[in-house]
Amino acid sequence: MSNSLTHEAKKVALAEGAALVGVVKVADLEEHAESIFRILPSAESVVVVAAKHSLTALKSATHHVMQFDTIHTYSEVARAAHKTARFLEAQGFASAAVPAFLPIDMQAPKKGMRGEICWRRAGVRAGLGSYGENGLLVTKEYGAAVRLSGLVTAAGLDPDSPLNENTCDQCMGCVGGCPSNALFNYYCCECQTKCPATHLPQEVSR
Repeated sequence: MSNSLTHEAKKVALAEGAALVGVVKVADLEEHAESIFRILPSAESVVVVAAKHSLTALKSATHHVMQFDTIHTYSEVARAAHKTARFLEAQGFASAAVPAFLPIDMQAPKKGMRGEICWRRAGVRAGLGSYGENGLLVTKEYGAAVRLSGLVTAAGLDPDSPLNENTCDQCMGCVGGCPSNALFNYYCCECQTKCPATHLPQEVSR
């Protein structure tokens, strides 16, 4: 039953805008257990969905084009998460989509747009990719050019396994390309003090 339900749930996510989808057990996200059970006390599984950016838009010299693509990509991943949650609810399993960055909380320890679940961490544990030098999720298929979201569900879905390979090739392009020189090693950044466009904490969440 769980195998079939997992397959069907992933089909819904992929049909509704996700480019990648993976599953991790709540028990394997101990760092977020309190938040997850506050959202859904009966939660057993977390579904991680990733939508891909347009590389053409990201390479545009026009900021508005890049921003418009970001808005669209967030919309894609949100739709995939909501539709999959509704599908699982229709099968009799309580489920709720969870945003990547809401609510906005400027107080410590969040210091900005950081959601209840670190979807990068969940994505790594669901086998979607591994951490890059910039702390982002790097996928085999699309690199770091993805946006993440997901859902929690009472369904006991079949979990995916973390990858055995490192999908980041350590080219250091992200570090060298940071206009504020805020990235300085695998674990840390100085985005909070050097980059006015971000609200990342000084230690990138692992």
